Amino acid sequence: MEVVFEKINLKTAKLLRNIVQMQVEFIQKLTNIVEANLANDKFGTEELAKEAGMSRSSLNRKLKIISNQNVSQFIREVRLKKAKELLLNEDATAAEISYRVGFGSPTYFNNCFREYFGVAPGELRNREPESEPVNKPEEQPVEHILIKSKRTKILIGLVVLLIILIPVSVFITNKITLLKDTIKDKSIAVISFKYLSDEADKQYLAHGMMDAILANLSKVKDLRVVSNTNSDQYKESNKSAGEIGRLENVAYLLTGSLQKNDNQFRLILQLIKTSNESNVWSEVFDRDWNDVFSVQSEVAETVARQLQAIITPQEQQLIRKTPTSNLTAYDFYERGIDVLEKYENGNKRDSIDLKKAQQHFQKALELDSTFALAYTGLAAVCYLKYYWKNFMSETFMDSVLIYANKALVFDPQCAEAYLYRSRVYNQTSKKTEALKEVDKAIQLNPNYYKAYMLRSAIFRYEQDYFGVISNYYEAMLRIHASPDYLRVFCNILVNSGYSDLGRKYLQQALELDGDSASHLRWLAGCDSELSGNCKTG
Repeated sequence: MEVVFEKINLKTAKLLRNIVQMQVEFIQKLTNIVEANLANDKFGTEELAKEAGMSRSSLNRKLKIISNQNVSQFIREVRLKKAKELLLNEDATAAEISYRVGFGSPTYFNNCFREYFGVAPGELRNREPESEPVNKPEEQPVEHILIKSKRTKILIGLVVLLIILIPVSVFITNKITLLKDTIKDKSIAVISFKYLSDEADKQYLAHGMMDAILANLSKVKDLRVVSNTNSDQYKESNKSAGEIGRLENVAYLLTGSLQKNDNQFRLILQLIKTSNESNVWSEVFDRDWNDVFSVQSEVAETVARQLQAIITPQEQQLIRKTPTSNLTAYDFYERGIDVLEKYENGNKRDSIDLKKAQQHFQKALELDSTFALAYTGLAAVCYLKYYWKNFMSETFMDSVLIYANKALVFDPQCAEAYLYRSRVYNQTSKKTEALKEVDKAIQLNPNYYKAYMLRSAIFRYEQDYFGVISNYYEAMLRIHASPDYLRVFCNILVNSGYSDLGRKYLQQALELDGDSASHLRWLAGCDSELSGNCKTG
């Protein structure tokens, strides 16, 4: 679990810190309501839900998420803690106090008190003060709501550390005179490259060049790299760099164009700072096509240095790795990826496109049987092609696993292969294995938004809502602005008990696409969550 929180960024930490604060305030609100009705032994789940303005199911679900308790356990815990306080500070008998805190039977009160605190009420005053009891898992005390697992302890420690370190770092930065300005926001989006000719069938070359540079940048943990999903929307757009930067929530844009004649190519690149639309760096590469991989690596390292990003030796090794020694095989792979991405991102999915992509990857492997990325391309095709067809069969995803394993034979550092292995394990209910594999993918590619989304899905199965929320948010920070993703995140927040926060992201989705019909449908889902009938989407 340490892996994901080691990589968590300040934006995600801020979101989670807000959620932690909301949880504390929510528990305090419920505690106040119970204490106001303490003497009423009929005050139970129904009454607390009504006072809190929630349905019984919603209240139960939210308490389960926060404290791993149901409503009855929570109410009993508040009563018992108040009883202990009264026993230590007043002279009333245990029986009298039992009625004052809402227990209709002194015998039942004695049993509950002994079970919770490990001592009978009558013996409490004669004992030395002791530490809080160790409770059964189903009856964790309220003050322990945020430390119910090792993962949450790490999160809370991180949030506290951030609260301490952020002001300190600001103070140090203000007091020390630096030799040059420090870049604080090392975020970048790579906008779809143009192919400088009228040959439409060659556009895949520019797209492949962009994909390769983006993939290399993504391996640098010190950067936040936004995926190129739907970046074609800006290719013919009249939006300024500043507008695109605001939409994509990035500080820098990398734009480019490519032209290839025979075995020579020209790559023109420009790095733009979005806050003032200034040109930070630009260069023209006139090279032999045999040098294409070294140029892709050189560009990624140069851009990272321009953003003052730290590149570790391991990251540099990954960036400089040559995917194949056969350029014709690489050409077929680029064609396959181009078709596959159009299929994945398009509104209409044609199975013919999947077949074309499969043929391109197979041709690539005919030329280079050790080409790991071509195997992951086939894994992707099989995943998309057979997902619904063989969903419940015994051979479900066997072919995906075979291709992913084959890729790792030839490249043990292939993040895409680990992602597809994780997808197979996740769909076949091997959650521990799925988590291990997706963690490997993130270690190799810290900006792999698909891996963060998959990690979120795995945590949802485990009902670890901090994991669900934080990982999906990490994914959204690395993907082009999309109303669909914002609405899904709204759904996650609503189902985790944070309807108000979910509505904020729903409003952002409306501002992006103006789809009022979808907005009203999802908004109705948020409202129905409060009445216990959440059906968003």
